[in-house]
Amino acid sequence: MPRLPTTLINKAHLISPLVALLLRACRDIPSAQNELRWISEHVSRIYRNNHNTSYHSTSSAEKTLEYHEKLHLYRLCKSRSRGVPLQYILGTQPFGDLEIRCRRGVLIPRSETEAYTLELARILVDEIRSNGSSLTVKDPDNKHTSHDQDEGQQSKSKQHQPRPLRILDICSGTGCISLQLYAQLRRACPELDLEVVGLDISQKAIDLSRENIRFNKLHSHASNSGNRIQNGKPPRQSISYHRGDLFSPSEDIQQVLGIGSGPGSGSGSQGGQPPEEPVNLRVQEMETKSGWDLIISNPPYISSKSFSKNTTRSVQNFEPKLALVPGDDLLPPSPLPPTSTHTHLTNEENRSLVSSCQPEDIFYARILDLFLSGQKQRRPPKRILFEVADLEQASRVVEMMLSISISTTISCSENTNATIELWRDEPSSSSSSSSFGYYPEEAAEVAEEKEPKSVIISGREIPIRGSGNVRSVYFFAGPEIN
Repeated sequence: MPRLPTTLINKAHLISPLVALLLRACRDIPSAQNELRWISEHVSRIYRNNHNTSYHSTSSAEKTLEYHEKLHLYRLCKSRSRGVPLQYILGTQPFGDLEIRCRRGVLIPRSETEAYTLELARILVDEIRSNGSSLTVKDPDNKHTSHDQDEGQQSKSKQHQPRPLRILDICSGTGCISLQLYAQLRRACPELDLEVVGLDISQKAIDLSRENIRFNKLHSHASNSGNRIQNGKPPRQSISYHRGDLFSPSEDIQQVLGIGSGPGSGSGSQGGQPPEEPVNLRVQEMETKSGWDLIISNPPYISSKSFSKNTTRSVQNFEPKLALVPGDDLLPPSPLPPTSTHTHLTNEENRSLVSSCQPEDIFYARILDLFLSGQKQRRPPKRILFEVADLEQASRVVEMMLSISISTTISCSENTNATIELWRDEPSSSSSSSSFGYYPEEAAEVAEEKEPKSVIISGREIPIRGSGNVRSVYFFAGPEIN
């Protein structure tokens, strides 16, 4: 990091000694002034809420309070000057229209993550509305019909059994992604049956995500506000978070796709579970084996070398490495026992992606391996979205997707209805919208050269959306998979 010019430091001192202090972290005066304003407002709220007094009071007791407030402000600015992230100091980070609480030990939400989450929410809302705000699928097991129906009614029910829209957020962290999707879908489609589940290995992350449910008033509920009534019941909308290890050798993790479907699964949203849950997550018996509609994950994806060389000192010193770099101790999961329900797969097939991928890609491989297995039991996900580091890693993830069968009947590499896209930092914007005077065609040519709209991966042209660096891989299976 380059040294700050003395003239810049002196100029900051003339504005405020605290601006000069913050300059060490912010590197420019406007940013330091903004952060000082935010930290000052944060401290002021704390003291006004706790002591219910006016800042400009003149009594002796209140002057003492003012002194402590200024001392607190100085200490926070001092912490910030040492590189402590602003989000940890303020305790929150805006994410869409939510305010996400942040705490040391849990990764801070990024603006790039926010951008693709909002774009994904828009896509989901548009599809649900275009389908008449109702999602139905074929019941894969045909087990959910009433015994007193006649044969014709049973056949109709089997073909169109309503189910909730089910979203699984793997490596959920603060819960920012799943909370934003849940909030957007619940607001835009209040008649929708919705189940959102987050999974993380860190108990700190699980506790914080549950706190964020309460903080943003997004508790699970069954709406009785005159919304759609299905089978005599109002729509149920639930969000919960659970602790689990994707790399557990226990067979229990093979059932992770059924999380939250059993009795008592909503306890996570109310914080009613014990402070510490076993890492080898045990899941209740599934009510339905319809699978998940969307798998989304922002997993650890940075190599140890890149973490040391390319991340900032603030990230290295204060944010959890566990959430950024896959552990060196991660091993391929143990072979499934012969009595496993996944007998249509060989051990080699079940472990091929994990055992052959680069260390920083191991979470993508493990997640895809989980969905490759057990497809005789549950419907494959219709959508998968992964956050990635760059185009190089995105290409490797796409190669994994193209090399496996996403379902037992539909191969990702052969299904013409399946779509794989790469999304940039701002997936909803267009790089060709930049202005180059009176020559819009020149703008498009320059933008295409700097940010190409597609890339060839394993012989297949993969479109790239938006502007900025490649940030995520989006898989969409196309029309409903039976």
